[in-house]
Amino acid sequence: MDERELFERHAERVMQFFVNKVRRPSDASDLAQETFVRCFERLRRGDVDHPRAFLFGVANFVLREYWSAKGRRQDDVEVGNLSVAELGAPPNTTLGSLVARKQGQLRMLEAMRQLRLDYQNVLELRYWHDLKYDEIAEVLGQNEKTIGVWLRRAKDDLRRILEGTAGPRQARDEPFEPRALDRWLREAGDTAAASIADTGPGS
Repeated sequence: MDERELFERHAERVMQFFVNKVRRPSDASDLAQETFVRCFERLRRGDVDHPRAFLFGVANFVLREYWSAKGRRQDDVEVGNLSVAELGAPPNTTLGSLVARKQGQLRMLEAMRQLRLDYQNVLELRYWHDLKYDEIAEVLGQNEKTIGVWLRRAKDDLRRILEGTAGPRQARDEPFEPRALDRWLREAGDTAAASIADTGPGS
């Protein structure tokens, strides 16, 4: 896969990876550009066996660098163990606002931002980007068994947040609907992707 094909196929997905995890919408665009720059440099040095997993792996590394530099945390606390809300991301990012207005998905997006970053990543990679367990393991530098454990715990934590037993208090006009969590996650991902497509990867 050449550079142009890689960018055209994955630009919107890479933006989607960042946009619900950063302080400002412009940060998502900057991090997406940095991700592709680093990927292109690696591709010029030789073949990559799994381009999609490699691309998201670079994106994950760039995101961790971003929060290591900008996040509110003690030096001995690993970035992946904290949520982006704890690290300092404000509520209602551009993606959150767009999705909320279009599909009423704000509640899911805000709940995901209360999860530790490793859990938010594993849910998005599985339900938004349709990566398999072995691909997610490659992206996050873990083994497949750990990914299975993280997915189960992430969904348990997310359900508690959505039910109001943990996390931020939900607005009165956004009642919790007891539908299947897997379906809701995929719907949030589909709507997020549509929102990125509407505004453009670089906006």
